[in-house]
Amino acid sequence: MSAAEPSVREMSEYLGRLYESGQGLLTRQKRLVSIYRPYYSPVGELLHHVRAGARVLEIGCGTGPILFLLNRFSEIAAGRGLDIDGEAIRIATATNAHSNLTFASESCYALNASDVQAYDVILCFDVLHHLPNAEKPRFLEHVVSILRPGGRIILKDLDRRPWRKALANRITDYLSTRSMVSYWSREEAVCFLEDQGLRVVVDRPCEDWVWSHFMVVAEKRD
Repeated sequence: MSAAEPSVREMSEYLGRLYESGQGLLTRQKRLVSIYRPYYSPVGELLHHVRAGARVLEIGCGTGPILFLLNRFSEIAAGRGLDIDGEAIRIATATNAHSNLTFASESCYALNASDVQAYDVILCFDVLHHLPNAEKPRFLEHVVSILRPGGRIILKDLDRRPWRKALANRITDYLSTRSMVSYWSREEAVCFLEDQGLRVVVDRPCEDWVWSHFMVVAEKRD
């Protein structure tokens, strides 16, 4: 990150200006997960783990707020966002005015290693808890398989502990996405990535919130 961490208000106001250019495409629900995301998710923490000049592939990008913030405040060289929600990608594309960012309605399972060799980072920001527990290992195994040697995977997700904060997680998820969710703990995510042969370089709970988040950064060995 090239400067001091922006405030939550600064990030949210920046997103608000961007999405206003989309001419009212956001529903009330999508406004919550797009413009107001920094108020309930530790985006500022993420900025510290993505260097200036990085090339980032985000899986499950939604309407694109995280890539837009990385582009503005971390000054990434390039970003590509994928999501199976075609409406979200339509909004991201309509909002996007940056030539170094692209968005596509595509499943990550359609990617192979050659498709992502150019990317330094694969980012999964609040994706895992939307997958059934039985699907989580398959998803992460695939992400690890396409990550280039020396590349990093960043997982930011919601923890199932402590239970009071996990309950707040569930309520917020239902209100913001109308979805039922299932959580892994931070320890489960770390153990899985280590079992896949990755070197965990950041293993951090982010509990300075009503909700219980975690940030895990792991590097694929050369």
